[in-house]
Amino acid sequence: QPVAHLYLDMGDPVHCLLLLSSSETIREQGGIGLDADARAEFDEIKRAALQLLNPEVFREQWKIGQGMSGRQAVDYSLALITQTLRAVTGSPRLERRDGKELSEREKQVAELVAQGLSNRIYLRLF
Repeated sequence: QPVAHLYLDMGDPVHCLLLLSSSETIREQGGIGLDADARAEFDEIKRAALQLLNPEVFREQWKIGQGMSGRQAVDYSLALITQTLRAVTGSPRLERRDGKELSEREKQVAELVAQGLSNRIYLRLF
């Protein structure tokens, strides 16, 4: 949800919707609910994206995001964030502090941590 909000703020409602709808699917699959504040923010992001897109595009993108498996959603999010970071920083790759490029697994773990997922939640999703 925070990453979806970021893409909305960057003026990219399509990626915002894909992230938002896929996050909703992941939460539903994992039996994870939102508290009232998080639900209000979720609904606000969704309404704002709808205002930026025509309703047909909105429904299409929402459906695509809902159709993603948990694994697909994580892979999509990671690829999107990596692409954005590379575009913003001009860096051709993500590196550790020692200058070595992150392994694919390290990138996956970094993404999961950034999403606030614990081992318990991750195991329930996958």
